[in-house]
Amino acid sequence: PSTPHVPRFAGLSRTLRLRQLKALAKQVLPKTMLEAARKKRAPREHVLPTLPPEDRARLVSYYREDILRLQDLIDRDLSAWLR
Repeated sequence: PSTPHVPRFAGLSRTLRLRQLKALAKQVLPKTMLEAARKKRAPREHVLPTLPPEDRARLVSYYREDILRLQDLIDRDLSAWLR
C-alpha cells in the first residue's frame, strides 16, 4: 500500500493552494460577487490574550535563568522577556 504524500512545508503548501483558488475565483466569478465576498469577510484581528501580571511575574521568575542562558547561547538581547 502506498502512503499518502505529506508536504514538507504544510503551511506553504496551504498558502499556495489558497492563492491558486483565489486566482481561479477571479477568473470564474463576476467582479460584483468577488467584491461582495471581500466586504463580508470578517476583519482579521490579531489580538493576543492577556496574561495577569502576577502570572507573568511568576513565569519570568521561574524561567529567568533559562532566558539568560539562551540569551548567551544565541548572542541576542532577550531582556524584554525579563520585564
